[in-house]
Amino acid sequence: MQTGKGLLAAARLSAGEDGTTPNVILRLSRLSQRDLDSDLRISNTVTQLQKLGISIELGLQAINLDPPSPPRSFRLPRKINLDLSILIALVSDITHAPIPSSRDDAEARFQPQTDRSWKRQLERSREKEEVGAEDEGTYSGAGGGPIEHCRELVAQGCQEMEHSLLEEIGNRIRSEPDSTECELWTTRDAKKRFFSIVDKIGGEVEKRRARGLFGEEPLGVEAFWWESRFPFSTLPGLPVKVFATDLPPTQAAQDLSSINGQISYSCRNMLQQPKRMDVKNSNATHKQRTVVAPVRFAGKLSAHTIVSLLWGAETGMVTLTSNKASVKALLREMRGFGLPLAKASPSQSRDEEEQVLYFAVWVTAPRSLAEGMRTDSC
Repeated sequence: MQTGKGLLAAARLSAGEDGTTPNVILRLSRLSQRDLDSDLRISNTVTQLQKLGISIELGLQAINLDPPSPPRSFRLPRKINLDLSILIALVSDITHAPIPSSRDDAEARFQPQTDRSWKRQLERSREKEEVGAEDEGTYSGAGGGPIEHCRELVAQGCQEMEHSLLEEIGNRIRSEPDSTECELWTTRDAKKRFFSIVDKIGGEVEKRRARGLFGEEPLGVEAFWWESRFPFSTLPGLPVKVFATDLPPTQAAQDLSSINGQISYSCRNMLQQPKRMDVKNSNATHKQRTVVAPVRFAGKLSAHTIVSLLWGAETGMVTLTSNKASVKALLREMRGFGLPLAKASPSQSRDEEEQVLYFAVWVTAPRSLAEGMRTDSC
């Protein structure tokens, strides 16, 4: 009875614009008509449920198991949106340096060194003033101390031995028929934060590579491949382009695919949530020691991450990220908002006919800035 009343309440809250409510069907798969006839308590309960307006079905035969949907092929959009985490990963020394020959070699490459550890601890307070604690901890591997930092770099180096990040991305792009038309994009805020982080904690080659990524070196894109073990053609679409505005113009929901429409709806709702002030430095003035952060997603989803996801969804791009925690947080937030019912759009119908869907989010393994942590680094 409690379940039935709960379903009726949910049905009333789900009433359509014309006032019609969904029908409620309670399937009692482990009961049969013989159970109703032999136990008065069961039959009385079923009768009361029916009086409430609930349809009752009995037995396993009442469950209609639809056949699985036919497999669909997935495609990459021609344009790829890079978030902050993947920008860091693309210029990381781990991504470009010769791979370790073994795990022992990787562990020998990254060892905490006392003479650098105390210096980095002193520098960290200055770095956080511009980089921010969240960005520095996420994209440099810091936050757990020198030993934990080195462990993360070793794990990433071993991951690179098995799956090269640049080859993984490049090969997937080249598998598409229009790979020669590939374009890489990012937001203005992601670019600004990217250079702030690289300038503070990146090595000299990583800094040069970062400028080459955007074609801002005298050698242009060639600077991105400076001291890299990969040839120039490994990653198509360079240099990275930057969106002209901070936020995309509002896109009509019917012009988006179902998944992109849900991402867009959730991201715009999150950006409209109330703000809070987080204390950064108790010794500074009030204006200097506070930073605005949205309340609901301050822990896992930062504003710049949401803006990146929003741009990808509303431009029909695939958002490439190495921040798996943010993607999980996005999915939780998408369930938290009352999403509008998905309506078929012309693009959806066309995709369904061709059995082709486009990726909305593409997650890779992370890579942290590592040049300054190598044991052979000066």
